[in-house]
Order: sequence, then structure tokens, then C-alpha cells
Amino acid sequence: MARKERVITIKDRDNEHKFKLKEMSAVKAEKWKIRAIMLLLASDIEMPKGASIEEGINQFMAGGAEKLFKALSKVDVDKAIALFDEMLYDCAQLEVNGVTAALSEDIINSNIEDSSTLTKLRFECLKLHFDFLGVGASQMPTGLGSEAQIKIQA
Repeated sequence: MARKERVITIKDRDNEHKFKLKEMSAVKAEKWKIRAIMLLLASDIEMPKGASIEEGINQFMAGGAEKLFKALSKVDVDKAIALFDEMLYDCAQLEVNGVTAALSEDIINSNIEDSSTLTKLRFECLKLHFDFLGVGASQMPTGLGSEAQIKIQA
């Protein structure tokens, strides 16, 4: 079975950008997940008890935006940004006129205008890798910018 892939279109102010997302390899995704969990644990975030990591995260995310933001305020921001950048640069490509380009800071700066577009793209990468986010995703704050809209192609 091949790694999961998804093509999404995000409205970025007056433009629509098409992105191809491809799941990281199992080894890379596991290492990423371990580093993310260790970052959260080192931050003294209180996670609810659950039978599995996924259940605990879903219960945590169901607590609402206030709980999420309070918890995230304890995370080392530089380490979190590095993790999110790693995932984004590894799994997302920008598609322009049938040609795909791996994302980099230069590609992003020359093509994406609205920061909420980038935030939504990062969240879509997370959802691609961690299916259990689907349950809690509906609890995520939606005020990421009213202009950015996402279309997912099957």
C-alpha cells in the first residue's frame, strides 16, 4: 500500500493555490510523533487519561480553544516551529501549471500572501498523518482567517 496522498486547494486572498500532500514514511512519521510527544510532556501539559494516545489527544482537543491555547503557551515555540516546518517541507508541494515544487521558505514567501493559508496547510498536513485528529478537528478554533478556504480533491 502506498503512502496517503491528497491534493488540496486553498484560497489565498485573490489566488487559489493547489498543494499536493504526501504522507511521511512510517519511520519518519514515528520519529516526528515521538519528538512532538516529548515536547508536550516536557512542557508540563496536563493530558487527560485515556486508553490510548489518540483517545487522550481527542479528549484534550474536545476541551475547546481556551484549553488548547493555555496548553500551547507552555510549549517551547522554537522547537514546535521546527517540528511543524519539518512536516510541512517534507510532505507538501505547491503545484503551479502542472509543475510541483517542494515547499521551502523562499517558495512560500514568493507565492503565499496570507499567513492563515500557511496555518491551514500545516493543519492539513497534520490531519494527513494523524487520522485521529479527525475527531478533535471539529473542535479546533476556526478563526484562522476568514479568507482562506480549503477544497480537498479525492
